[in-house]
Amino acid sequence: MKSAPRHQTGGPTLPLRLLSFVVVGAAIVIPLIFSPGMKDSFRTPKELGLRLEVFLALGLVAIESVRRFDARWLFRTDQQASWFVLAILCWGGLTTLLSVNRAISVATFLRITGLCLLFLVTVAIGRSLPAAVIVLILMPAIVNGGLLLLQESGIWNPFITRELIESLFGPGKRDVTIEAQRYSTALLGNTNDAGGYLSLCAVAAGALIGMRRFQRSILLGFGFLSISVILSRSLSAIAALIGGLFALAFLKSRRWVLTAVITLPLVVVGASTLSRPLKNRLRQTRAAVLTGNYDALLSNRLVPFITALSMARDHPWSGVGPGCFTYEYLPYRLHAEALQPSLIGSGEVGVMFGEVHNDYLQVLAESGIPGLAIFVAALFALAKRSFQRAPAGEKDRVESELVGRRLSLPLAITFSILAIGHFPLEVAAEAHLLSFLAGVSIAWTSHESS
Repeated sequence: MKSAPRHQTGGPTLPLRLLSFVVVGAAIVIPLIFSPGMKDSFRTPKELGLRLEVFLALGLVAIESVRRFDARWLFRTDQQASWFVLAILCWGGLTTLLSVNRAISVATFLRITGLCLLFLVTVAIGRSLPAAVIVLILMPAIVNGGLLLLQESGIWNPFITRELIESLFGPGKRDVTIEAQRYSTALLGNTNDAGGYLSLCAVAAGALIGMRRFQRSILLGFGFLSISVILSRSLSAIAALIGGLFALAFLKSRRWVLTAVITLPLVVVGASTLSRPLKNRLRQTRAAVLTGNYDALLSNRLVPFITALSMARDHPWSGVGPGCFTYEYLPYRLHAEALQPSLIGSGEVGVMFGEVHNDYLQVLAESGIPGLAIFVAALFALAKRSFQRAPAGEKDRVESELVGRRLSLPLAITFSILAIGHFPLEVAAEAHLLSFLAGVSIAWTSHESS
């Protein structure tokens, strides 16, 4: 297909300018939303904020479609991205129809559709956004990273009250004890949610290194966010960050890779020496490896992994349906324990897992092998953007094009590793951040006409 020039005549229309305001504003606000009065003070308010953004974006897209007399303009912003979105929606719709519980799957499918809409909107408006917009997205990450460090160090935790400490650890403990650090939440929910979100932000900050502006602030922010991830004690997030940083170094030069090989292990060792919780976590992981305690090594998630594989075995092509892992979890767990009595008592006793804690297995269990193939192919396509160059006769949009290429591969690798031991697709702050960062990186590396 012959590529068309990227430049458009005239500036963006009012609906597109409002879309830019809504999408960028939501990326800043959603990670900061919390409501102490709710049962889940962190994830639920963010999910509601995500839904509000979807409604606003849908209305503005409708207005722009009427103005253009074209309802398909959103799918013309980038052909490859549009085909992946269509594949996700078509397969998601089919698996919803074949679901074991259609009511649950419809709600999940609507959430998937909303995220796809936001992704396409971000691709559409991304060309008009400067690379420096990522600096704005990093501001709530700095807030969350700072609060996480205060909580982990025991200096200040606004969500731990004296009454809660006494109810957990007995009367007389007036200060936040070392055990209370397990309740480090930042404004995101827990250390795993915080670590996952911050690892994506740290890699985004790394992609900005080399910009003409804000260099000192970017370097300080990159270092601070990286340290915050390490001190979060989330092994999935730490591994994802290391993978993303190696990808950044690979895109730079061999010398940067060598520097990363030498520096990153020293940073992790130094952080584990200074942070007692992280040191304890690494010690527990080492003990689990030496004793062959795979359940402890997987943070007591062996049972949901096995149940997800069992669901995929019984429903290999369409899965149990979007969002239905929770609905099917208990019968599959009981069946697995009947076949393997050693699983009885495995995992966290009394916990009803709502997620697999592995997005690959969750996608496989809920949407079958084709769904997993689409998921992996989309990550691979995103990673390839780092090696895409402008067609002959076209010039790069120097800064945004460079940042887009530097971001795509590290973002894909960071998310790919994070999804092994976590469920970022199910967490609003992380899913929304991925949608935004992937959208702008595709927009900045695309050479198609809109």
